[in-house]
Amino acid sequence: LKNVKSKAIEFLLGLNIFELEFKKQDLLSRKLVITEKWKNLCSQIHSYADKAGVNVSNLSSFPEITSSLTPIFFYVIQGDRNVPFLNFYAEEQLELERMENQSFSVSPEKNIELIQKNLADAENRLNKLYLAFDIVSSELDIDKRKIKIYDQQLKEVIEDLEKNKGAKKIYQLGSQVPITIASNLCPTCHQDVKDTLLPQGLEQTPMRIGENITYLEAQKKMIEAYLRAHRNSIEEKTRLYNNYNRLMNQELRPQIRAFKQELISDTKTLSEIEIEKKIKQRVRVKFYQETIDELYERVTSLTNLSSHWEQILIEEKTIPKDVFTKEDMNKIMQFESYFKVLLTKFGYKSKPTDNVKISLDNYMPEIVGDRMRYNIRFDSSASDLIRTIWAYTCSLLKVSDSFSNTNHPRFLAFDEPAQQNMANSDFRSFLKELSSYQNVQTIIFASFNQSDDVFNDTTKDIPFKLHWIKDRLIKPS
Repeated sequence: LKNVKSKAIEFLLGLNIFELEFKKQDLLSRKLVITEKWKNLCSQIHSYADKAGVNVSNLSSFPEITSSLTPIFFYVIQGDRNVPFLNFYAEEQLELERMENQSFSVSPEKNIELIQKNLADAENRLNKLYLAFDIVSSELDIDKRKIKIYDQQLKEVIEDLEKNKGAKKIYQLGSQVPITIASNLCPTCHQDVKDTLLPQGLEQTPMRIGENITYLEAQKKMIEAYLRAHRNSIEEKTRLYNNYNRLMNQELRPQIRAFKQELISDTKTLSEIEIEKKIKQRVRVKFYQETIDELYERVTSLTNLSSHWEQILIEEKTIPKDVFTKEDMNKIMQFESYFKVLLTKFGYKSKPTDNVKISLDNYMPEIVGDRMRYNIRFDSSASDLIRTIWAYTCSLLKVSDSFSNTNHPRFLAFDEPAQQNMANSDFRSFLKELSSYQNVQTIIFASFNQSDDVFNDTTKDIPFKLHWIKDRLIKPS
């Protein structure tokens, strides 16, 4: 677990942040599952569409609420027209019905001119497609080379950005730590050092590190935009490439071979072209029908995922944007108040208690000064550090007494709490504080400097139950 100590305090105090964090993690997990399923469905849709030469638009690769978007559109490119796939399929069905109702021709001689015309048309279409295919292929190669160049440029910009950010951290550190390099002075010769990563001998005045970072971040965004555009272009051109390749190799070239074969075939045999066209049309119609079924089955699945996605977004809106609820802040402020009071009660003197705060980051006590915050242990004496442990532990319990919805087990245990030559009077204040707690089990293992007098003076008039440990035997008093 990350931040175990902080989560333990959140649990003991019953902070809502504990539950909110759980809800956030649950929502994030559900979002990741839906995102992965959505991407898989999109990949399947593109795969089925590409096999059928169908183009897809309005399909987002990231989950969205489909009810508020333009419906997913499937279309086939015919010349300069985008024909809806369902309309295209209906036309193919009509063509099959026409072929089924048409009788075979036994005398292809009468259709020589038509066959020659169809052959010429098919060869002309093939030449045009081949030219378009060659252009798209060349553009794809160019785009892929550009992607490599932009990837390298992006890598270099990110490296420069990290170097400049690292240099900026050093200068920011210099605002708190008196190092000469942060004042643009060489720590050895004390000459001026320009605020730049470029060679110091340049006569030109370069941009400062902050300006460099701004410039490099703009460069990074621009290159990333170029990469997105080129990747989208590659994706679209790849579809065209596959579509042209399918049309040439699966439709036009077989048609041309069939037309040529028909011209030299026996005039008394049935028309091979007509037979082959009818068989192919049946296969095409069946294939398109199966493609439609597969595509719209996945569109339905996307719609269902979109409904779940919308529900998650609605749930996200119910989670407070602030880290702490009002009740959480009340608990933390009460915790801090108890802690400061007990520090004074137990004799803490290393720092004024007005400068003591409970950190909202990790719930640990810290000292707050002029633009500085640091853990209380760094500026406390050894005995005062022990006092902070007493006060912190007791304050957790006292907050639990003030609020009903906490998770404190109401059990405290201390092993030799009076360490570091602790004053007996302060230890007595600590024991007196513990004795005031109701419905709490407190166990203290202490030796009282091996002195009965110290024990009697420290525990005088304080109610407790003694278990005396001697020679490894436990005996009640």
